[in-house]
Formats: sequence, C-alpha cells, structure tokens
Amino acid sequence: MVSFRHVLICLALSCAPALAANYPLELVSPRAAGTAPSSDAGTPSMPSGHRALFAYPGIAYNIRAVVIAGAYPYTFSLSNAPSGMTINAASGEINWPNPTANATPTITVTDTEGTQRTASWTIAVGTGPFKFVDSQNGNDSNAGTLQAPWRTLAGVAAGSRAGDIVYFRTGTYTTVGMPVDNAASGEFQPTGNWQRVGFAAPRWIAFPGESPIYDGGYQANVRQGNILLVGGTDTNPVYLDGFQMRNMWHMGIQFGSGSHYPVFRNLSFTGPSIGVDGANSAGIMTTSSLTNPTYYAAYQRLTQTNAGSGLVKQYSHKKGLWEEFDIRNSTLGPDQKMHVVRFEVRKCVIAANSSSGQGGFFGNMQFGSGGVGERSSGEFRFNLVDRRNVSAPAIALDLNQNGDTLNMFVYRNTFLGELQVRGVMTDDGPFRIYQNVIVNSTSGTPAGSHIMHYEVVDPSRILPTDNLVGFPADNLVTATGTLAPSQDRWRGLRGHEIGSEVRPRPPTAVAVQ
Repeated sequence: MVSFRHVLICLALSCAPALAANYPLELVSPRAAGTAPSSDAGTPSMPSGHRALFAYPGIAYNIRAVVIAGAYPYTFSLSNAPSGMTINAASGEINWPNPTANATPTITVTDTEGTQRTASWTIAVGTGPFKFVDSQNGNDSNAGTLQAPWRTLAGVAAGSRAGDIVYFRTGTYTTVGMPVDNAASGEFQPTGNWQRVGFAAPRWIAFPGESPIYDGGYQANVRQGNILLVGGTDTNPVYLDGFQMRNMWHMGIQFGSGSHYPVFRNLSFTGPSIGVDGANSAGIMTTSSLTNPTYYAAYQRLTQTNAGSGLVKQYSHKKGLWEEFDIRNSTLGPDQKMHVVRFEVRKCVIAANSSSGQGGFFGNMQFGSGGVGERSSGEFRFNLVDRRNVSAPAIALDLNQNGDTLNMFVYRNTFLGELQVRGVMTDDGPFRIYQNVIVNSTSGTPAGSHIMHYEVVDPSRILPTDNLVGFPADNLVTATGTLAPSQDRWRGLRGHEIGSEVRPRPPTAVAVQ
C-alpha cells in the first residue's frame, strides 16, 4: 500500500475528469486559403499552396488536422465530404482513397468543454502541381510524371519548380550529385566534412503504402554526410510526409524559420548518430529568426531510435505543435530553445533513453537577443517520459534553463524521473504543474512535491497542484508507465492516460472561420 508520506493525493476527490482550456481552441488546418485560425495580431493566413488543398486523381489523399489549445482530447467530424472521404474521429486523420473531382468538405473539431471550431476547404483534384520520383524505375531525363518519373533527388532539384508536390516511390534517396549550400545559417555548426544540400520549398510525400528512405551518407570515421536544408515560402510551405531518415551524422534536416504552416509528419529517424555540443544537433533543427518567426508549424507522429542527438531543436516558432512523438533508445531528448511562443507538446512518449542527464524534454526556453523576440510560453500535456533505466540525475522535464519563460502549463503528464524548474525570477512563469504523475528517487521542493528547484529565486512562481507523486518503491505505475491497478481511481484524472470516462461534452458554441 502506498503511504501518505510518499504520495500527494488530490484534496478534492470530486475533481472533474475534463480539464479547462488554458488557451482558445484553434483549428489550424485544413482550412480555406486566405483564412486564419485566430484573429490575434500577426496571425498569418493559410497559404494557397498548402499540400492539403491538392489531390492527384486516383491516388489516395491523406492529411491530418492540426489543432492546438482548447481542452484535449478532441472529437473530429466531416460534413459535405465527397464520396469515400472519411475522418478518424479521435485523431483528425482524413483519408480519401479515390479523388476524382474537386471537393469542398467541412471539418469540425469539438473539445471536451464542448467548444467547436469549423472550417471548409477546397481540394483541387488534378495532375498540375504533382511530380513523381522512383529510384528503381525512373530516369532524371524524364518529365517527372506518374508514367515517366525522375530517379534521384538531384533529378528532383533540377526538374522541379516552385509549387510542385512530389510523390516518392519506394527506394533509397541520397544527395549525391547535388550542389552544396554551406552558407552561414546564424547557428553554430561543427567544422569538418559535413555538407548542407538546399531545397527551397519541398513538398515531398511518400506514395501511398510505400516507405521511401532518405540516406544522409554518414559513415563512421569516414564521412560526416549531408544535411537537408529546407525552407518554405509564404505561398508554398514545407510539407514532408512518410520518410525513413537514415545515416545522418549530427543533423538530418535544417529548417529555416520564417515561413508559416509547415508540416513534418510520419517521419521515422534512426539517428542522427552523434550529438555535437553547441551545434544544435537534432533530427530536425529550426534556425532562429527573431523578427520573422514561423507560425503554426506541425510536427506530427515522428519517431526516433538509436540516436546520439535529440529529435527536434526548435527556435523562433509561434503556436507550434509537437504531437505523438515516440522516442526510444536515444541519448538526448527534444528541445524547446529560443523564442518559442505558445508552443504545445502533446501525447508524446520518451522511453528507454539510454544516458543520464538530458534524455527527456528540455530546453533553454529563452528570450531573443538584443531586445528582439519574445519570451517563451506553452503547454506540456498528456505526455509520458520514462527515465527509469538510467543513472541519476534522470531528467524527464527541464524547464526554464535560461530564466526567460512566461506562462507554462504542465499537466496530465507522467514523469518517471526528475521534473526540474530552473532559474525562476519574480517575473518568470508562473509555472502551473498539476494533475501529473511524478515518480522520482528524490523528494523535491517543497519537501514531498518531487519537483526539483535549481537556482530558484522566487519559489512562489512555481505552483504544483493535485499531482500524484511517489518514489519508485511505491509502485504507482506499471512497467509500461501506466497507472498500476492499485491506482485505478486516478486513471483518467492523473497522468498521461486519457481514461474511458473522458468524453467530449455537448457543444456550447460554434465558431466558423
């Protein structure tokens, strides 16, 4: 039996399972070109070249809704959808197996407070913007059509034009034969024989049912390999979907912040192989642009295994979403860096990361420099971070390394390792940490909270409430990180598990944008 001394139990046993929204619900995409999910100052409109607005005749159209804020979980529905189009009510994934003619469906998302957002968007069905590449049966002298595809990434770079959407067939793709772009990016880079290969605005999609591989060319003690340098435009945002990323040295993709509505989806990273200190090593690294940040970036269902660096290192993003990351056996965790405003990290798993120290979520979460930029803020919710198999200190979440963070909401997560808050001054936060499960080998501050304070000047800015906490010996969770049977009363009320009792309430308001 778990002792009261080791567990902080909710003082209000009648707590409602649904959580109140901290920020207004926003349906980012899909939506019509020229419309915006919010009336906040500076909010950009949906670009006319977004991948969600186009489908190729007879090839399955598959996208996923991007939703932030509100009260999670959500329920999705479609109306006025063409024949055969469906939506996953829980995830918002939309599938249209056989597009034949233009369509204008409407999507509705409802959160657990009953708040709704709806949007309609027109899907242009045609061959116009689409190109194809096939590493096994293509030829770079071809026209890049379905019947006559290109063969290599060099062929794509030479033959494609702004606005193209490229389908990749099964095979392995490298940057061999492509020009190198090693211009300074404003971020630290290691020296050596690494190279960056640039693509202006790639919209690359795995052909339905196939799994193309990008090979960065890294060979231990031989060659450091190449980094994909990608950037978007106000018309044509980056869209990468369905690739396996292999043989990367310290970085796989470098994304130039400043363009809006990019999507990185269904990417599977093995590596990068090493992390270079001070070089922002990551599977995806976003550069800083304090005067022109990226709005509404979506990183959805990314996986990473056997890596020496983190999955994402993020700079200069506003209202960005990390959703359903799955990170295993990697040395470092993903990192929110500088000028990351109203970010959301939701329903991610970090498990079995091998090293001590920063193998969970962490980040500087700092202000810009020279008075430019904004202070970081955001939400962590419904995530599982399991650091039980590493030596102390096994960090699950490290907040506010540089003492520049504003509002931070950390709730309904399971942290099996240290939850740290650093450098808190009188104008930082507040850090609202509530309804989590926290299992750590050391009691925190105040005694019994299991939240670790480091260099905290003003502890009143840290507000823990209704967390279920204990030591490893208390056996609060199972081997997989779910609540143990002895804690069933908290299922769906504490920690990352949603619980069967949580259901969206009837809608109370409808907003059409």
